[in-house]
Amino acid sequence: MLEDLLDLADDFGPGDSFPYNTEMLYYEQAAVLYPTTWIFISVVILLNGLVNFVLSLRISSTLLSMVTNLAIVLSMFLSMWILGAEFNVVTILHLFMGAILGAEFSTHITHAFVSRPGDRKERLV
Repeated sequence: MLEDLLDLADDFGPGDSFPYNTEMLYYEQAAVLYPTTWIFISVVILLNGLVNFVLSLRISSTLLSMVTNLAIVLSMFLSMWILGAEFNVVTILHLFMGAILGAEFSTHITHAFVSRPGDRKERLV
């Protein structure tokens, strides 16, 4: 039976083309995109923590910045779910940009707070 399928695939279409199912392309795209998205977002959050720890040398500010970035990413996932957005390349791009911008801004705010002179109440103002 396998040889019959191989012969059918060889005889189909012009030249060396191979028949494909469009649904299979979307399945393989999703099979690649989901793990890559989680890996990239995890790397961004961990690098955010590493940079914050190097700049501030305080575990509390590092964890606060990482939790803030995680909250940004989770709120983006929640808004995608509420709006019914599909998980595709465009929405992944928005997730990546949100994670990167969240990491950048939380790092800058944490560094400004930690490096400013005075006690906590004076630094808040």
